[in-house]
Amino acid sequence: MPETSYYGGIQSITKDSLGRIWYTGPDAVFMYDGNSFYQLNELASKSNPKVKWAYGSLVTDKKGGLFLATNHGLLKFNYGQFNFDLILPGKIRSICVHDDGNLYMLSGESLFIYDREKRFLKKSSFLPASISIM
Repeated sequence: MPETSYYGGIQSITKDSLGRIWYTGPDAVFMYDGNSFYQLNELASKSNPKVKWAYGSLVTDKKGGLFLATNHGLLKFNYGQFNFDLILPGKIRSICVHDDGNLYMLSGESLFIYDREKRFLKKSSFLPASISIM
């Protein structure tokens, strides 16, 4: 496992549909292909390279999609182009894949649901306004 000036411990780890291991540190995203480690910060921060990026949760869904939560939005890995696409801008604090196949994420004090089937993102309204999400 590479030690870099960016490395501050593993925050999240997942295995993609091709068998590669992906993991994040606070300021770095790595991929291990079974032979070598690759630091992919430049790919992840491509949409806005002049600002500081922070990386959080990595998840894979049942359809083989790889998603990355960042302080600048939710990214989805594009296997065909070997890059990340921005799905939802803004600071994404946490993400998870539910048994229903949808991706649930916290951004600010809002809960968002990304429906992969319909390629539709909606803001959930089932939490009472008086509840503050920490």
